[in-house]
Amino acid sequence: MKLNGIYLTGVGVHLPEQVPLEDAVAQGDCDEAQLTTGWRAARVAGTMPAPDMAIEAGKQALARSGHTPGDIDLLLHTSTSHQGPDSWMPQHYILRNTVDREVPAIGLRQGCEGFLAGAELAACYLMASPDRTAAMITTADNFGHPLIDRYRSHHGLVLGDGGTAAVLSKREGFAEVLAVNSFSVPALEGMTRGDEPLFPPGCTVGRKITLERQATSRPGDVTPQEAVVIAGKVEAEAVRQVLDDAGIEIADITRVIHPAAANELYLEHFLKPLGVGPSHGMLEFGRWNGHMGASDLLAGFDHLVGAGDLRPGDHVMMFAVGPGMAMSYGVIRILGTPGWVAS
Repeated sequence: MKLNGIYLTGVGVHLPEQVPLEDAVAQGDCDEAQLTTGWRAARVAGTMPAPDMAIEAGKQALARSGHTPGDIDLLLHTSTSHQGPDSWMPQHYILRNTVDREVPAIGLRQGCEGFLAGAELAACYLMASPDRTAAMITTADNFGHPLIDRYRSHHGLVLGDGGTAAVLSKREGFAEVLAVNSFSVPALEGMTRGDEPLFPPGCTVGRKITLERQATSRPGDVTPQEAVVIAGKVEAEAVRQVLDDAGIEIADITRVIHPAAANELYLEHFLKPLGVGPSHGMLEFGRWNGHMGASDLLAGFDHLVGAGDLRPGDHVMMFAVGPGMAMSYGVIRILGTPGWVAS
């Protein structure tokens, strides 16, 4: 979807303590085999609730944006793991502790592509009425709960904790969101469902989440080879469409921000069809944080902006894949250096 006049005015992050993998192995929390996979460290929040990380990131994004709470007309919160008591909705808690306005607060469960899916919905909401000014999107996860093991749920994957936020606005900001497109791939729905029964839900009976088992015990309606072909076709169309909507070519892309990964083979699968190499991605940044669920994209973007790695006129492509299967792609143009970096 081509966007008109939707800007990023502020981003915020809350990244907890960085725990080196060697320390996690020495403490008995992580198997030594993970040291060979490329991961270097994971962000570990301890007992800090995920919504509280979203609040900290949201406050920072709002302060950096130059907006007041009264400018925020929508709050979207997205996550990949449990946030608090069942039947409780964390987005209202986040709203109360950030902008504290009687505006819609909506939760999204889109997995790792939650920020981009939220950006598309927020842009539609803002463009639908001239009276609306800005929207806040927050993300957060703490994988330290008993239902998942951040180091052992999947060989080759380390999960990190963190919270991020962004303010999208119709007022001009330091970056313009040119296009965002989200896709679903129904044929691959079973890839992360595995053979686990749908009822009773696993969390209600204390069943631990084993991502590797879910990924390898999927229903047999689609073979792994067929899945690669199906996903590849959707990816190619998604890239073509988002570039067309943004009015640029792949050669115009300066950096690609993606879910955290620890090795180049993973990145090549996604970046090769784009015609760019792993050096355009966020490999090293991800290795030192772990896969932070829905927070990877904004955390990576904040890192590039804060480090001065992006200049006016640069184009950033974001992409993410979520369980189900869902894919989202977005293109952002850098317009200037934000005040919090310049100062």
